[in-house]
Amino acid sequence: MVHDGDPYYSGFEKHGIQNAMKASVYNESRQIELQDIPCPEIGAGELLMKVHACGVCGTDVQKIQFATATPPLVLGHEVAGTVEKVGAQVQGFSVGERIVVAHHTPCYACHYCLHGNVSMCKTFKSSNLDPGGYAEFLRIPAAHVQMTTHKVPHHVSFEEAIYMEPLACVLRNIKRAQLQYADVVLIIGLGSVGLLTAMACKALGMRVIGSDLKKERRDLAVRCGIDAVCDGDPMHVREQVQSLSQNLGADLVVLTAGNEKVYTNSIDYVRNGGKINIFAGLSPESKLQFPVNEIFKREITVYSSYSPSPIELLEAINMIAQSKVQVSNIQNQLYDLPDLSQAIADVVETKVMKAIIRP
Repeated sequence: MVHDGDPYYSGFEKHGIQNAMKASVYNESRQIELQDIPCPEIGAGELLMKVHACGVCGTDVQKIQFATATPPLVLGHEVAGTVEKVGAQVQGFSVGERIVVAHHTPCYACHYCLHGNVSMCKTFKSSNLDPGGYAEFLRIPAAHVQMTTHKVPHHVSFEEAIYMEPLACVLRNIKRAQLQYADVVLIIGLGSVGLLTAMACKALGMRVIGSDLKKERRDLAVRCGIDAVCDGDPMHVREQVQSLSQNLGADLVVLTAGNEKVYTNSIDYVRNGGKINIFAGLSPESKLQFPVNEIFKREITVYSSYSPSPIELLEAINMIAQSKVQVSNIQNQLYDLPDLSQAIADVVETKVMKAIIRP
């Protein structure tokens, strides 16, 4: 997921190459525009990737929808493609190989990294790909080559490989909850992130309930092996949770979608001593009010999780390759590079579960 402090938010990096490439640019008018921009050159230790697929992440959508990003920039960080060029001193990668890469790298030496909070590391927040994945090519810096670039097995499609980063986010989120086998997890919102969370929790031995307003998403979750689904009505959600948890409540409530009311209602679903995870942001104007006294008396933990470490990235691509999480279950909608604006509009209107751009 993208951070506002990243270098490319102040403009495009130029590396002196004369060749141009197509990119969908968030321009000074705060519109998405197909442009010719310089194709980046690579240095020692770096790779040039030809982008074959880039997933549209909710953070990209929010930055455009709420105008919180500084143009001009190329967004997109759920990226898979092939090696176009190999820089000097790079080992282990060859031209034409299929790869997937994530966009942030930690320093592993600062206070945050030493405490396991790599996503709070200043180096992590300031590192990025050049430019983003809504372009024909991108430069993979040397640190990313070493830490966050992985080969994609031939039986895994590019459209499946782009789920490495969001699945890694899910895995770190689950780790932070410190769940035990057969714990009850309630997931509110069964979009792509919610469904990834459901499948990952099932793969790790949890019992899972999913809540979503859309029947087709609930039906898909059932086909993916989720234990129970409900339609979002608070009474129905509570009934399902109580039934599966022997009237204790959910060990973990994961909020991947919703509004202030949905978030506040989560207190009614979690068990005493349980956890509530905020896994999706609300609009900048939202004023979320939690019943603090109830949280205090019931020893409820409210936490968030934003980005994964390189460890979860490796775990995620392995789970995808081994079909432990079958990302092919997620309903993708493919778009060409000039159609990024339409893809974002479709995501905002929840017309699609997952939009993927193919430059």
